[in-house]
Amino acid sequence: MTERTMEERVATLEQVVATQSDMLIKLVEMMNHLGQETAGLSERLQAVSDSNAQRLEKIGNMFQSLVSQMGGKPDASSN
Repeated sequence: MTERTMEERVATLEQVVATQSDMLIKLVEMMNHLGQETAGLSERLQAVSDSNAQRLEKIGNMFQSLVSQMGGKPDASSN
């Protein structure tokens, strides 16, 4: 193997390593971004869930009030 061929191979390997390093850095950046997005979506999902729970509770209370107004007894399991 000639010295030039060895130098070419070393140069090629250096390029491959540099390219792989860049790809790994981009992959880590993407993973960090996805982690941040996931956290944000989780917070939004919790807010929607809390809002829905409040709405369901309000609807339940309205039904209980309606039943009471119509002379019925509220469901014992609701309390």
